[in-house]
Amino acid sequence: MALWSDGYFTDSEYTEGYYKELSPLIMNLNLALSGVDIGGDSIAPKDGFRYLELGYGMGISVTLHSAVYDGEFYGTDFNPTHANKAKISSNGLDNITLYDDSFEELLERLKRENIEFDYIVFHGIFSWISKENQDIVLEIIRRFLKVGGVVYNSYNCMPGWSPKIPLRELFVMHNKHFSNASMDSVESVKSSISFLEQFSNLNPLYMRGNQVAQSLVKFFIEGNDYKYFAHEYLNSSWDIFYFYQVAQRMLDDAKCNFVSSGEMLDHFDEWTITNEWATFLSDIKDKIFKEQLRDYFINRQFRKDLYCKGSLNINRYATQKRLFNSKFALVKHKSNFKDKMQFTLGEGTIKREKYDMVLDYLESQSCRSKSGGEIAEKCKLELSDMMSVLTILIHQGLVSPAQNISEKLKQSARNYNLNTIKNKIKGITTSSCVASPATGGAIFLTDIQMFILGFYLEGITKESELVTKTIKALDDIGSKPIKDGKALTSPAEIKKEITSYVKDFTKMSGILKNLGVI
Repeated sequence: MALWSDGYFTDSEYTEGYYKELSPLIMNLNLALSGVDIGGDSIAPKDGFRYLELGYGMGISVTLHSAVYDGEFYGTDFNPTHANKAKISSNGLDNITLYDDSFEELLERLKRENIEFDYIVFHGIFSWISKENQDIVLEIIRRFLKVGGVVYNSYNCMPGWSPKIPLRELFVMHNKHFSNASMDSVESVKSSISFLEQFSNLNPLYMRGNQVAQSLVKFFIEGNDYKYFAHEYLNSSWDIFYFYQVAQRMLDDAKCNFVSSGEMLDHFDEWTITNEWATFLSDIKDKIFKEQLRDYFINRQFRKDLYCKGSLNINRYATQKRLFNSKFALVKHKSNFKDKMQFTLGEGTIKREKYDMVLDYLESQSCRSKSGGEIAEKCKLELSDMMSVLTILIHQGLVSPAQNISEKLKQSARNYNLNTIKNKIKGITTSSCVASPATGGAIFLTDIQMFILGFYLEGITKESELVTKTIKALDDIGSKPIKDGKALTSPAEIKKEITSYVKDFTKMSGILKNLGVI
């Protein structure tokens, strides 16, 4: 009898992460930037859509999205611990169905129930599952994605991974032959990392001049996310693809064609490639070959791709109309803007003027969400300039595409956030994501900010009460605020630090209100 794990690493849970690229609003924005027809007058998804996430891990993304969209959400992850945590996270939501099916079991279930989807998404699983399971995933897409539907698929890719593959093999070999039954998965991974450090320090010829491999060893040594390391590197199935190979399989086996990168910066050559590279690529007519060449130019090692079943392209006028009708919301104050950013080609400096104008306008009128047309008119920006500015601001987490908020969605997000805070207090989750019905995605808060939010949602808004309640909540779970890397122990210091947190939260309240969080 085959093991239920089917070669996938299951000795420890996966990490709790939220992936904004799986949000329907973000996917629709990428599609609109590529000139792909998504229906409707804006990037806001139509009500009642169906959405399936394959391999949802701890379920942070799929449960949060179900709380902030008027759609039907489904998901499966065959690890029962993952499924249990996801179901706890979804408590109180009536538009989500979660399974602990394998992909094969899910395929049989869908055959019986004949459910079709507008979105099918899977983040970071295609490289880590067997060829048989890859084929099953493609069959699920072929049979149960609606015509016009969207697929998100992210995976490790060549050529960026080529210098690191031999190092991964050493990591796996050591873990296989030198770990023992008395070690848990974390101890085993630590042992293998220690081995790689010793190996690297001997300066073998393989490591000399191999800066990518050297940086991976450094990443192992300095990192402490051992659960991630285990799931990333220790699966028995571990495939590194070229983009064109995945694109061909998606077309042949799932009837879906590649339409867009799911990484917003990729739509703007000025942020990703040199002028010379752009000129060279402009002479390449085949879309797949051009995209593969781009991977070589930037030495890409992880792809985020969007595919459609029966995609239709629209002209520039229709694209502009759609983007001008779409809304955008401020997520953080202008003081958080960074005029230096790390791009594919290295660190770049951004001239602030246009960004400051857009941020100031989005902060005006009590942080009301504004349409692209309003932003372009007020800030006197052409479409391409406006979207380039907004893309950088979205990348930095200061702005998000937005949708209208109904009372139903606001209540759904409130229930999700209160449930998440409760689970965090219990230690069930480590997630620091709260749901925003305006952005259709996550807002990241510190642990202390989440506790303050919980009291705020209960109707406690007076600063002194928030300080007292938050100090007590931290004391109840045996936690202390951290400042300058040290836990505060003095009651006076703790009160001063929490008071500062409460004042900062109060300053954020205008933004959080517009986002539907409070």
